[in-house]
Amino acid sequence: MEMCYDGTLVMPSNYVFMSEDEMMYLDGGWDYKYSKNNIAVPIKKMYLSKNVCTAFAISVIATHRAHWYSTTVNGMGVIRIASELYAHALGYYSASLLKKIGVKASIVDDIRECGSVADIGLGDGLDLTYSLIWNVL
Repeated sequence: MEMCYDGTLVMPSNYVFMSEDEMMYLDGGWDYKYSKNNIAVPIKKMYLSKNVCTAFAISVIATHRAHWYSTTVNGMGVIRIASELYAHALGYYSASLLKKIGVKASIVDDIRECGSVADIGLGDGLDLTYSLIWNVL
């Protein structure tokens, strides 16, 4: 079936337009705590998607940037924020898999505890690891 996009889109009479701000208010928006030192994000399954992580990063930068033209927040750009969030989500939700393949339970438990909240931008020295995970997985 071929799609035709040259016609006028007619919406139902009960259609209501919502802005992004209104939708965030109704839907709850992004769940995080922002400070000048880091962005604390409770890990959820939705962050197993690179698209969701990227959308989150774009939203955080748009909300907290210093100037309208800034493309970073706390010195971090979209990919830097998204890749760390994605890596934390993978670490958090792969804990049971790691145990099954023989990783010591205490190590896996530490990963899971640290991964339940991603403290993005704390300078943990793992930027290269986050980048590798983002680009490989």
